[in-house]
Amino acid sequence: MTCSRNADTVRGRLKSETISVHQEVEGALEKLSCFETPQGFAVYLRAMRDCHQRFSATEPHVAKRCGFQPSSVEVVNAIVRDLKRLEEGTHEAEAEVQLSASADEAWGIQYALQGSAMGARMLKPRSVAFFADGKPSEYLSILVDLGSERWSRFVKELGLANPNPALAIAGARTVFETVLSNLNRQN
Repeated sequence: MTCSRNADTVRGRLKSETISVHQEVEGALEKLSCFETPQGFAVYLRAMRDCHQRFSATEPHVAKRCGFQPSSVEVVNAIVRDLKRLEEGTHEAEAEVQLSASADEAWGIQYALQGSAMGARMLKPRSVAFFADGKPSEYLSILVDLGSERWSRFVKELGLANPNPALAIAGARTVFETVLSNLNRQN
């Protein structure tokens, strides 16, 4: 019973204390027409590429605890392939600038990144319109495929790990703030 209560408490606090910055990200995505045009979608993809690269060092600890393989390299490579499908030129992954974080912060960071698979389910069908080949975004497809099996295990392990809520929240907020910064930088 304690584990369930901890999961609800940590997860609930993460959700409630990051909702405002999460909504800011959603507003910025809407303002930049990220899901209306191929150019807007490219802005979104570049912002997410940079975000996944920055936080990739936090994934192995959480992935091991949850019993799944780290996927940040696969995710970044899918974003690069999507960018190549959308635009001329090269879009190789830039040098990784990884953030070091405590184990507690890593749980919050991964809460934000793993949770993005929920939104990917809704966005994947819309992404077909952005590509000449009529196929959906590889990035969103990977998030959907990975998310369906990972989210419930992640939530369970989050409760068992019972990270310091303040540090986990700080980690999650850092992800959302990084996405906002990445979007604003491209605007």
